[in-house]
Amino acid sequence: MGRLNHPSQCLVSRNPFLVVPFLALVMAYDDTKTENSLDKTGIYIAFPTSSTIKSIYPQKQYKAMVNNQHTKVGIAKDSLRARKLSYLRTFDNEVEFVPIAVVEQEFLKSVEERIILEIRSRFSRVGKSREWFHTSDRRKVFEIVSQILLESNIEHELLWGDRAL
Repeated sequence: MGRLNHPSQCLVSRNPFLVVPFLALVMAYDDTKTENSLDKTGIYIAFPTSSTIKSIYPQKQYKAMVNNQHTKVGIAKDSLRARKLSYLRTFDNEVEFVPIAVVEQEFLKSVEERIILEIRSRFSRVGKSREWFHTSDRRKVFEIVSQILLESNIEHELLWGDRAL
């Protein structure tokens, strides 16, 4: 996993001699890396791929309804794979699940709070839902998440994929 050398300037990869300036970070998708990371805990975004409005949790008849114009940012406490499967069931496979970063479970809750607060300051929530937002600007959501991870100075590994956003 990467570690922070200086929060405002760089991200250090697994190779401690390779420093990548944050603003020049190339956002490439590595399917193998992501697939291997799905059994870990971390941060993700999810968004429906259909314009059809659906409940965020039909089993409990939640009133918050979303479509492809909405984005959820969340944490996977058990594994990213388990969360992905849950979203595929909830949205009848009409959902894109994008792991953003692997983060150790002990840091998830505190980082999530900071991420939610920042995103809430920029985008309105969907109904009373805490983690669903009225935005299709997933690139901006990724930027917010990655910046907060850098500023938090916690060990993490970015997984974001440009293809889905």
